[in-house]
Amino acid sequence: MNEAPIRRRQLITTSGVGGMITAPDGTSLLIAGLDHWYESRDGELKEDEFVVREWRLERLLGVSHFRLPPDFRKGGGDNLYISIPALRFPRWHRCILCNKLVKRKLTDSSRDRDHKCPKNNYGPCRLYQVPMVAVCPKGHMEDFPFVEWVHRTLHPTCQGPLKMYATGTGFSLGSIEISCEGCGKKRTLYGLVGSDVTRRSISILGSKQDIQDTSDMDVEPGKGYTCRGHKPWLGDGVPTSGCGEDMSLSMRTSTNVYFPNTIASLFIPKDTDTDHLRRLLESPSYIRTIETLLRANLRPSAQLLRRHHRPDPLEPYTDEDIDAVLEQIIQEMNTGQPDTKPEPSGEASLLQSEYQVLSSAKSRKNPSAKAQELITEKMDLDAYDAKVAEYLESVVLVKKLRVTRVFVGFSRYESLEIEFDPSMLWRNPPDPENRWLPADVSYGEGIFLALNSGRLQQWESAETVGQRVERIKANLRRFRGMSFLKRHAHPRHVLLHTLAHLLMRRLAFESGYSLTSLHERIYSEGDMAGILIYTSEGDVKGTLGGLVRMGLPQKLEGIFLRALEEATWCSSDPVCMESVGGDVLGLPSFNLAACHACALLPETSCQEMNHLLDRALVVGTPEDQDIGFFKDLVKTAIGIT
Repeated sequence: MNEAPIRRRQLITTSGVGGMITAPDGTSLLIAGLDHWYESRDGELKEDEFVVREWRLERLLGVSHFRLPPDFRKGGGDNLYISIPALRFPRWHRCILCNKLVKRKLTDSSRDRDHKCPKNNYGPCRLYQVPMVAVCPKGHMEDFPFVEWVHRTLHPTCQGPLKMYATGTGFSLGSIEISCEGCGKKRTLYGLVGSDVTRRSISILGSKQDIQDTSDMDVEPGKGYTCRGHKPWLGDGVPTSGCGEDMSLSMRTSTNVYFPNTIASLFIPKDTDTDHLRRLLESPSYIRTIETLLRANLRPSAQLLRRHHRPDPLEPYTDEDIDAVLEQIIQEMNTGQPDTKPEPSGEASLLQSEYQVLSSAKSRKNPSAKAQELITEKMDLDAYDAKVAEYLESVVLVKKLRVTRVFVGFSRYESLEIEFDPSMLWRNPPDPENRWLPADVSYGEGIFLALNSGRLQQWESAETVGQRVERIKANLRRFRGMSFLKRHAHPRHVLLHTLAHLLMRRLAFESGYSLTSLHERIYSEGDMAGILIYTSEGDVKGTLGGLVRMGLPQKLEGIFLRALEEATWCSSDPVCMESVGGDVLGLPSFNLAACHACALLPETSCQEMNHLLDRALVVGTPEDQDIGFFKDLVKTAIGIT
């Protein structure tokens, strides 16, 4: 039996459903679907221990709850011997003695060194899994089509045994040759990986340079090997969907074989979410009550609504909040013109609610137990240095927060935004009432900053600012996918994102937390203009307050100014400041003036993989200081000793 230790948090990130791991004995395994995740060897499971509730994410994803990944236990207690199932993949193996390709079952748990090879008088011989797989951007994956490849046809009639040889002295794919013992055809893997950063699909025929004998061609030139929708992580016999995407070769240990798609949410108690309150008041029962009161020439109020509805669904909300939302609804009913601003959807709706709660940061006299999972304190801007405060609209100390991160799917070869599709995670998807997703919960603290909206609107309307961000957009247009980056490629987001990185680098020196412990949430869409810098741990008690203290008056100003001072000069300048992005060392870069010496963070800390960054939009350039949002504050910062 192949077993591999794995951290719980990896099961919702790099090693989630459909992800590949390597066991200690070298076997490559594929994390299986959710159908059998919580099965114990002793047959007893108390699942309540793993259940997590996050009402906003449940509503967004259409699930009943979330579950923490199980941990393996033995000895006494509950929920013993729970392990995550995994399947052998790729199935193609090469015999170390005779080079023959052998295809094993997904569920084959026998040891690779127990293979019987005729070249060794059927004695034990080791098999090695082939290093490559065929992947589809939508997440599908299958064994590399060696039979179709060597015969240069999508419908080979020869089913002779295959062999894999390493030719020459190189380590490139061009030095690997596949041969068929049945018909004698041979072909190397040359040309399967592009020399640039663009995607190279599997062409069964290959390029003209690769084809030596055109008589081998029995399909139209350029015909690609398209995806048939295979999901080996769900086991054998799963119906295929006929996806139709071009397949690409990927090395099974490569980072591009798996891109997990997660969505995170800051816990917002229901009694602080005005969007949820509005949905309640716009329900048919409340609308009927409001219309009845208006016809009776009575002004609808929180007190009147509470009398007419028992039990009271509005109990968590204050009368003040209810009356404020009622005013909006009544005004729309009288004018017949409801707010035409499009409602945010998806993750944008989560960020919108968080921004509203954090920017208002109302305190409650008797917060509920759930409200204790978000404790905030809005600071008085007059207590801060005026030169810094004039750039800010609010400063909120988040003394306690809870972040839930949920695994919703994955892509391959390139990072794409994938919508939650139950059929990709379950062999037999459960009913919505019993549907769940794996999640991770962490507790911590943070600092929320909102920029002055008037200054921001004036700055982002400048033509030079738009022209600079257009360079990033031009680089993004050269690449397929990247929709999540393309959507955020606008001046406000790049400014906020870069500012968050600069502050986090400085806070790592001042707060006692390492950079890898700090995280960001950017609020840049619509009227939002804020950043949340936070740290979180798995312990329900959260963290120790070192980050919150950095947001206090006479501390935040110094951190802010020093961060700006450090941003005015990078050790890689002038190369860094004059960067135009595009391809950097053969890899795509969607930054301008940003590098590891000045603005980049550990990838675990950045929500956008260190893209969409530009110091120039924060502090300006030597040639154009006006392009920097904090151009006046930079002059003060440079004078700090």
